Amino acid sequence: MKTIVRYLPIIVGLGLGYVLWNGPGALFPSLGSYGYLVVAAGVFVLLVAFVMYLILRSLPAKVELTPLPGPPPQALVEIGHRYLALGFQPAGPAYEVGISPPAKLIAVVHPTEPIYGTIFQTGTVPAVIGFDFVSILASGSGGLTTSADKRAGNTLARPGVFRQCFPGWPPEELLQRHREALAYLAQQGVICRMVTAQGFPNDFARAFSEQRRYFLSNPLKHALTALFRTGTRSNPSVGPIWLQPAVAGEIQRVRSGTR
Repeated sequence: MKTIVRYLPIIVGLGLGYVLWNGPGALFPSLGSYGYLVVAAGVFVLLVAFVMYLILRSLPAKVELTPLPGPPPQALVEIGHRYLALGFQPAGPAYEVGISPPAKLIAVVHPTEPIYGTIFQTGTVPAVIGFDFVSILASGSGGLTTSADKRAGNTLARPGVFRQCFPGWPPEELLQRHREALAYLAQQGVICRMVTAQGFPNDFARAFSEQRRYFLSNPLKHALTALFRTGTRSNPSVGPIWLQPAVAGEIQRVRSGTR
């Protein structure tokens, strides 16, 4: 079953492409060229529904972190060593993340700064390796994420979440940008709390739970946004948060406690 889930996007993509290419003549021969419009509309509806399904599968109601039965992938270990060289410490064992398909995760925590680090490998085909830095707002909901993967901004951020992406940047430069963003938020009266290795599993699970609730509030909007940003390769989170137009309003909402 896990194998099927890994290949599901490829299978569905090929299937929808086949229907779009061959469907008009086979299903609506009497409509002529209008048959392409009918089939294209149907394929689009199915694609949106499939994206909603994929997002929901990646946001389980209760995400489980279980220790990996064997060693983590060497690529994750190598990036983890770079995090340790930056002063981070392990936040538990290497984990398997109970999403669909399962991901592999190494988590670290900074002993004197309010920052987690995560290094992960998706279970998709092909697998994607990513890493980021994460801080959590002292108010208890929301936080700051600095990532090297532009795709991290394809989905809508829930209220109180600040994201900045620097595609292709190494961990050392990402950390500097994350610290600068923390300082900027503090200047605006938005403080992030200290984090611990013991608290990582709960913080990780809570982030998934809150994002799932936000997605379920309007699944269609989330799916359409993800499709648009993926198709146009647009991402409002690229660059420092202080250059992002929507951040000023979000800071005001966080400070006022409104959502």
